[in-house]
Formats: sequence, C-alpha cells, structure tokens
Amino acid sequence: MNDRRQQWDAAERLALVLTETGMQRMHARTLAVFLFTDAEAVTMGEIGERLGVSAGSVSGAIKGLLSVELIERLPAPGSRRA
Repeated sequence: MNDRRQQWDAAERLALVLTETGMQRMHARTLAVFLFTDAEAVTMGEIGERLGVSAGSVSGAIKGLLSVELIERLPAPGSRRA
C-alpha cells in the first residue's frame, strides 16, 4: 500500500508541475492518472473516483487532452465503450 500511495503522491506532484507551466489543473491531474496507472484502460468514472471530482470535470479534461493529442481514445475490446 505504501508503494501505491507514493505512486499517487508522485502523480499529484507531476500535476502540480504541469499546472505551474500553464496546463489547466484538471487536465494535469487527469493526465497524471493516465501516466501513473497500472491499468491497461481507465474509464472516466475511475478517473473521477481517483481524483474525487465530478464526471463533468473529467469529461472536460479528457476533451482538452484529446484536442492537443496528449491522449487518444481507443475502443475497449469486447465493449461499446472507448
């Protein structure tokens, strides 16, 4: 558990650095979740739960990250979700 906590602390520190360089805070925190997760795929619900924010906040951040091509939306195998 300590390693996991350290991993998320590092993710939040990265988000802070990205915010200080001009990235919007929610975009930075969302990107950090993608970069520091061990999961093959991450849903918006999982991101919202991890960050303790609303689905709308996550949706806006994902749209922003998609628009500058920092992330890409891929279809989930065996699911209609992307």
